[in-house]
Amino acid sequence: LQTQMTHIDVVAPQAGVVTNVLTNQGAVAAPGQTLVEIIDPENLQITIYVPAEKITEIIIGETVAIKVDSYPDESFEGEIVWIAEEAQFTPSNVQTKEERVKLVFAVKIKLLDGFDKVKPGIPADVYFDEK
Repeated sequence: LQTQMTHIDVVAPQAGVVTNVLTNQGAVAAPGQTLVEIIDPENLQITIYVPAEKITEIIIGETVAIKVDSYPDESFEGEIVWIAEEAQFTPSNVQTKEERVKLVFAVKIKLLDGFDKVKPGIPADVYFDEK
């Protein structure tokens, strides 16, 4: 029994917050199967899509202001950490066809503060001129 117990320990690859449970208690899990999704709340990133004609104004390392609906009177700081090398069509979740046919560049922004308030999946707006 002791030997079997050593094979059933489940260990997370990192510390963090569980955001999604993908299995049920008592279910059989295969080795390497994802059981839960975990995020590091101090490593939150936002992906935005910048129109091709504006991408030359974006610089890696630049700081930006981030505002979320849950805290309308507060602004959080973020830093641009990645800019896509190739343009893509606007993601399909944009509401109008006219907007979806434009080329955009994906830009990732790392949240620098507000870890206790900003949660994954929360709608956010990014402002480049309100640092």
